[in-house]
Amino acid sequence: MIIHFILPGETLESISKNIKLENPVYLKEYHNSHCTAFDFIHENLVSGKKLLIPNLAKIQFYNSKNDAPSKLPEQNPVIRFKPENLNVKYKISVAQSSEVDGKKTDSEFSYVVELIWKEKIGNSHHFSFTKTEIKDRSQTKMSTIATACIESLNPLEIVVSEEGVLLDVRLSEKIRKNFSDKKTFLEDQFPDQYSKIYLDKFEWNVLNSENFKDKMKTDWFLKTYFAPFRRKFTNGISKYHIVLQDEPVNIIQKGFQNENIIIHAEMADPIPEVNYMAEYKLNSETGIIENYHFKMLSEEFGTSYSTDFKAQMKL
Repeated sequence: MIIHFILPGETLESISKNIKLENPVYLKEYHNSHCTAFDFIHENLVSGKKLLIPNLAKIQFYNSKNDAPSKLPEQNPVIRFKPENLNVKYKISVAQSSEVDGKKTDSEFSYVVELIWKEKIGNSHHFSFTKTEIKDRSQTKMSTIATACIESLNPLEIVVSEEGVLLDVRLSEKIRKNFSDKKTFLEDQFPDQYSKIYLDKFEWNVLNSENFKDKMKTDWFLKTYFAPFRRKFTNGISKYHIVLQDEPVNIIQKGFQNENIIIHAEMADPIPEVNYMAEYKLNSETGIIENYHFKMLSEEFGTSYSTDFKAQMKL
């Protein structure tokens, strides 16, 4: 037995994690069966009081019961990916803000994504991806050009692994063949010199296939919808990494399964410059996302940024 004096902010869960006791219930049970009436734990721990901690042999005995909440099947969901015959639309809403020297700037935009499963070739699934109904609250000239450019590429071809991870994004053969005509049409719509600079850069990005794929992999919907979150859960958690602010970060997620699968994800090692939290709701049978929401906070060169992203399946 070890006598521990409870520190501010400590919980049964946090102490159990530190001593590698899988089920915190047994820490409370052990303490209350050996302590004085003064140190008895009723609900929450009280800072400064004693906590009696079992020795290693006792911890191993408790763990051998294999009844920790984190080991329950419903907290270790098996996430499949069965997209065959998928034909679905999502309404996307994005709110962003930036703040520097006490001055805050807000922006909002929305769009509709359509995903249609086309076929499976080898170990990869092929989809048609369309982005329409793009609405930007700011309605600037540049946002209008950007919207026209994006919609001119519909539909894109998406290639995804058997685990639902994005592999490739490319133009359809029809769009690639007719791109010159599409650019001419855009130049007629936006004839000024600044638009020409934008459209020339757009053309270079689009026709360079590797550069185009890299650009599209930063698209918030594609990056998070096809993130590698369908990993095996062990003791109630699973991990993967994603690129945020050009840096790979480790994500830890907890899951729960009943009629649907719910996943809560956050950064395993939060840093001052970036923080990320997400929640997914998936179909238990197919692993297809029904809706999800993420929030990212970041800071760069004295400016604070936030992104609040929501995707809801349209019925």
